Amino acid sequence: MSDLIEEMVKVEADARSFGFSYPDYKEIIKQIQSECAEVAASIEQGESLARQQEEIGDLIHAVIALCYHQGFDVAQTMEQATHKFSNRMTALKQVAKKRGLSNLEHLSLSELLELWQEAKTSSN
Repeated sequence: MSDLIEEMVKVEADARSFGFSYPDYKEIIKQIQSECAEVAASIEQGESLARQQEEIGDLIHAVIALCYHQGFDVAQTMEQATHKFSNRMTALKQVAKKRGLSNLEHLSLSELLELWQEAKTSSN
């Protein structure tokens, strides 16, 4: 996976050195929002899985571009995000266990989000 991240960073660096870059983070955020809308549209319109995957890939690239633009090491940022999510999932499982839940499959979205908030609070 990190080889793919490194390759994307190289392609992004090449694009920037060629002069293809956004002037500031706000424009990249707009691009990310646009890519989110394209992902949603692709799914809602029932486009092929390959097309949906392509749109999700565009979204991932836009997020990597923001990370790169802000001067962050992309692999390190991914590592931190993975660690944070892992910790939150551990906390979520503990919250669920306290409530006598062995899994969350039967819960509504609002119940899931309530548990997630509790896990976030306990893991900070």
